[in-house]
Amino acid sequence: MQLVDFHCHLDLYPDFTEVIKNYEQKRIYTLAVTTTPRAWLKNNELTKYSKYIQVALGYHPQLVDESWRKELEIWIKHLPETKFVGEVGIDGSTKFKNTLVFQKQVFKEILIHCANAENKILSVHSLNSSRTVLDLIEEYLPQSKGRVVLHWFTGTIPEAKKALKLGCYFSINPRMLNTKKGQELLKTLPIDKLLTETDGPFVKINISDTIRGLAIAKHNTVDFISKQISNNFHTLINTQLLE
Repeated sequence: MQLVDFHCHLDLYPDFTEVIKNYEQKRIYTLAVTTTPRAWLKNNELTKYSKYIQVALGYHPQLVDESWRKELEIWIKHLPETKFVGEVGIDGSTKFKNTLVFQKQVFKEILIHCANAENKILSVHSLNSSRTVLDLIEEYLPQSKGRVVLHWFTGTIPEAKKALKLGCYFSINPRMLNTKKGQELLKTLPIDKLLTETDGPFVKINISDTIRGLAIAKHNTVDFISKQISNNFHTLINTQLLE
């Protein structure tokens, strides 16, 4: 079974190098997202010889504050060095309401720079902010300029349908499969737009459990789902967008 983990925080594991070895040994295609632009260099250095791990350049919305301009300058500096961007987005949770204006500005700037650079693949955080996130994607990152994977999406079914019209993928974990809302949402998502994720180390998840859950939800076999997720991953990362 070929596994995909399209959203994890490898550098936040206490045994970072051992986790990398484990992913390599198991041949898990992995997107290691970062939470700050300053974390990019370390992550990229430690994984640069990996066949299975790609590192994304991130600026997590929960870490955006009044100093965002300095951090964004660092992010912009490193953007030419990678095809992958994440974790980025907006968090509309009550705890982060006071930085929402900054978050929106940062995400807008990130989308604009990604559109100008072209062919970037983004892992996007949209907790309690799906409508705003999708509106900004629609305005600033045309499908011909970049691709978006919505990480742990918790929006409404109409929002999911809008995301699909915008060409978005969805990275799925068991937490999403274990709620009624998540199960209803999954019914609206075509299988060729799904990827798997762990969001480790924040959540202890076995990717194989996600595959089994998707097989049940989509009334198909584990082998079929596994192959489909792998195909989706390769399609996503290998598609060259055209004007």
